[in-house]
Amino acid sequence: MKIIKSMRTKNEKSVKKYERRANYSAQIFCRMPYVRAVFLTGSLASGDANISSDIDMLVVTKMGRIFTARLFVILAATIMGIKRTKNPDKNHAGKVCLNYFLTENYLKIPHGRGEKIDKYCAENYSQAKFLAGDYQIFEKFFEVNRKLFKQYQITNIKLQINSRSQSHYPFYRTRLGNWFEEQLKAIQIRRIESDPITAKYPHLIVYNDQELRFHPPKFSKNNGTARK
Repeated sequence: MKIIKSMRTKNEKSVKKYERRANYSAQIFCRMPYVRAVFLTGSLASGDANISSDIDMLVVTKMGRIFTARLFVILAATIMGIKRTKNPDKNHAGKVCLNYFLTENYLKIPHGRGEKIDKYCAENYSQAKFLAGDYQIFEKFFEVNRKLFKQYQITNIKLQINSRSQSHYPFYRTRLGNWFEEQLKAIQIRRIESDPITAKYPHLIVYNDQELRFHPPKFSKNNGTARK
């Protein structure tokens, strides 16, 4: 019993630590150019996290600046040492997973990929929590996806807030900004398309001016088999 209690206490402390990390990292991400809001998703948002969980985030960016915002957010997470890598042999516990970006004018969650996956996405994102940025975007996110949530009888939705902040906009729409976005778009798309994972799971990798979504199956550390 003492062992079980000790494990439970250790697990609870780790989850609290991950929640604190999600809050302060989201505050920093929202100070990056063109980031409008940051939501917490996945097991940490739903209350199912444990000591081995990572920190899933959905980052909403300014329209026409998704590739620029992604670069700065990834750079910030890398410098902070909290970015989750793609290496299955690395320990991802407590690392921030930046695999989902949307623009403020396109807030639809993944859908149209079959009943099972659509239901999973609806259940997952209906439990998202607001971390930082413009809270009105968080409200709009739920309004845009309300029909899909209702389709799967998800009606007890409660807008949850972990922290509040205001977005910062150090850069604005200029010719230089447009050029920078196009250059980053070309570079990032080349990297995405050259990744073997993209060719293997094309239906789970989405990259365009409104949405960047990288949700290939996760693999076990020991035998490389896919797991959810």
